[in-house]
Amino acid sequence: MFSLLRAPLRASAARPVLRAYSAAPPVKVPVALIAKLRAQHPISIVKAREALAAANLDIPSALEWLEKDLQAGGAAKQAKLANRTTKEGLIAVGVIGEGWGRRGGIVELNCETSFVYRTPGFTDLLQSIHHTAVFFHNPPTAPSEANPTSHLVPVSPSVISDAPLLSPNPDPSFPSTSQTAAQQITSLVTTTGEKISLARLSVFAPPTAETHEGLFYPSFFAHTPTGLPANVGTVGAFLVLHLTGPGTKAPSAQGKLLKDTEALGRALARQMVGVPCNHIYAFKGGNGEHAVVDGSDVFVEQHFMFFPGPEAEGNKSVGEVLKIWGESRDVTVRIEGGSRWVVGEGQEVEEAET
Repeated sequence: MFSLLRAPLRASAARPVLRAYSAAPPVKVPVALIAKLRAQHPISIVKAREALAAANLDIPSALEWLEKDLQAGGAAKQAKLANRTTKEGLIAVGVIGEGWGRRGGIVELNCETSFVYRTPGFTDLLQSIHHTAVFFHNPPTAPSEANPTSHLVPVSPSVISDAPLLSPNPDPSFPSTSQTAAQQITSLVTTTGEKISLARLSVFAPPTAETHEGLFYPSFFAHTPTGLPANVGTVGAFLVLHLTGPGTKAPSAQGKLLKDTEALGRALARQMVGVPCNHIYAFKGGNGEHAVVDGSDVFVEQHFMFFPGPEAEGNKSVGEVLKIWGESRDVTVRIEGGSRWVVGEGQEVEEAET
């Protein structure tokens, strides 16, 4: 018999371990530069050191690096938060300009919790979006087709998302940026960790004298939580008054009439916030009768509780006060465009359909 003898295994030579070394020494970031960068951008010490090292200790380049990093991180975070609901947030109302040439609008920005909407970054962003939307809106040549008696025009949020934001505050301490609304929202998502979305906006610009007779005056009011700016709140109203008649051409139109209209408009906006309704005026159905049965659902038929003038004495309705107020000033006044918004209304339906 033959026996098979296994040859002894040869010990293989150990392979050398290869290590790569960088010829350039690591960048040493001075503490003073880190502090200077963090004063301009609220970031961690680790992130500040990383940005300065990547930018060779140049502050402007480090800020650019941080912005790109923030946008990349924010986009990824937005994708993760896409299915969350945003039932909290704030509504901004207001005007820019003076006198009868004022323009204005109403904007809603949503988030997930009330903690986020109370932060300065959220309210600053909301104010900037509102100011930008109102500033860029052009006067319509005719009332909107959706509502031929309204000059308050709905605008798609996508229209303003790519617009460069304008600061509403001339104070140099107010945050200013050349970013778009979409970029600012992405940055805020990264900072807060919550989903933030621009829900809706409507804007008004006074029509030209060539296309519309009379004077237009926008008014607004907001139910403002404690500690927030007066023109933002969880409930907001914006309406447009249209005055026609001889009184609009009188010398007092630029003085007393303007002042009186301002007081009337603010009282109407307060009424709209305080007493909900679905219609400004009663409308007629196919049989010629009012389709709205409940008078409390019609704004002009409500008891005018917020007007301090003598025209409201005797428990008069909004419509009665408007008539008396106009007759005493030789004008006819009509509400042409009005909206009352509550934060988060309709969220369940909209998000269920997406």
